[in-house]
Amino acid sequence: MSGLGRGDVLPMLVGWAMADELLDRIAAADWRVRLLNREIAPLAAPTELWPPFPEPLLPLVGEAEVLLTLRLPPGLPESMPKLRWIHSQAAGIDYVDRAPGLLDAGVVITSSSGVHARPLSETVMGAIIALAKGFPQAVRRQGRREWLRYTPEDVTGKVVTIIGAGNIGTAIASWCGWMMMRTVGVRRTAPAGWVDTEPFERVFGQGELIEALSASDYVVLCAPRTPETVGMIGVKEFAAMKAGARFINVARGDLVDETALIAALESGHLGGAYLDVFATEPLPDDSPLWDMENVLITGHSGAGSVDRDEQVVEIFVENLGRYLGGRPLVNVYDHRRGY
Repeated sequence: MSGLGRGDVLPMLVGWAMADELLDRIAAADWRVRLLNREIAPLAAPTELWPPFPEPLLPLVGEAEVLLTLRLPPGLPESMPKLRWIHSQAAGIDYVDRAPGLLDAGVVITSSSGVHARPLSETVMGAIIALAKGFPQAVRRQGRREWLRYTPEDVTGKVVTIIGAGNIGTAIASWCGWMMMRTVGVRRTAPAGWVDTEPFERVFGQGELIEALSASDYVVLCAPRTPETVGMIGVKEFAAMKAGARFINVARGDLVDETALIAALESGHLGGAYLDVFATEPLPDDSPLWDMENVLITGHSGAGSVDRDEQVVEIFVENLGRYLGGRPLVNVYDHRRGY
């Protein structure tokens, strides 16, 4: 895998402001590591919602063989002629389409798949409880100083359909099981009629999505973004959902037809929604979703965790040992699947 010979160093770049102790851990992983970040002043923490690749690192990109990053520097692959491996800070890899020459140049791309399973599953369970207990409406009434007794519903025995039964979806299903809920999954590679697959009662194939949606009290979208999944939830899919079902999106905004989502909420066919991601981010001020009583919105924060960088470094260091030892990497991006 690596082109290093005996006595060679491995020039490496981390593309965001990482804590010193984590940079130290990367640098100490192998004596051959040359961490280029140490050759400039420490990066300042970004203030933007979606910061670009840090400008102070741009003079160093041409030296790096390995790049650990979320954002890509401009001009790839020409701007990084020595680049052989990119490890993404995220579980999803959306940037390959913006730098198609990477794969042609033989650059291997790996992800931090698995790092979001715990925080996202906790977020989804919080969303299910919040929607069942009417918390979005209660918070809005609190802001109006409006006192109203109401009757929340239980979640025990409710059916949750999880679209995207990978690491994240499986973690969500486990939480749902502990809450005495019933779960079915939908995944791209599931054989038709796949049953008794713990922690799911049943796993449907992508072609059976409409059937999987029909009995759902809650629908959780956590599928990866690929050309096949963009726009996968629209008018037909919302219509197939059980009347009063709640919809939760922690995947990507453009997997959903937002116009159809808004219509389903306004008509009352959907009983509520928790939305962490949107087709346009930040969500525009004029979106009707802001003012809906039964909608809970977070600004693409559901996968966040104060421990995320530490978990990313753990995966990266494991792969670094494999890279230097010429062994197969884990979480390798497959361009045919799109993740």
